[in-house]
Amino acid sequence: MAQIHKLEGELVAKSHADKLYTMFTRGAPSLPKYIPQIIHSCQVLPDDGEIRLGSIFVWTYVI
Repeated sequence: MAQIHKLEGELVAKSHADKLYTMFTRGAPSLPKYIPQIIHSCQVLPDDGEIRLGSIFVWTYVI
């Protein structure tokens, strides 16, 4: 059965903040292509796949 938990972390990245923000919002569905060993899938709800205010991301990942 699925469980809901809170995950927090700290990351030091050599990139601009706006690029990271874009990657984790508008670019989130493509992240499994770039790091498949960590992020297995990212689904955007509602299922139309369009990212907008109020969109919910369902992540499948390995810690």
